[in-house]
Amino acid sequence: MTRAVEETKALNAAIVAWAAEHTTTGSPITPVDLYTGLSPDVDTRDGTHLNDVGAEKVADRFFMALQPLFAP
Repeated sequence: MTRAVEETKALNAAIVAWAAEHTTTGSPITPVDLYTGLSPDVDTRDGTHLNDVGAEKVADRFFMALQPLFAP
């Protein structure tokens, strides 16, 4: 595993912990994992910018995270 991958995973874990620590009923914080399952080779057009497949994956993840907030 490269240093960048290790640091990204550590940062993502820290974000989840921070969100859990600071979320409230009145102001919920829901981290969205945009790292797991995304592949630069498949989901980007140039290794950085999302292609249509990657954009759909990201949109689906945000939709799933936000959907409970809009439940009747």
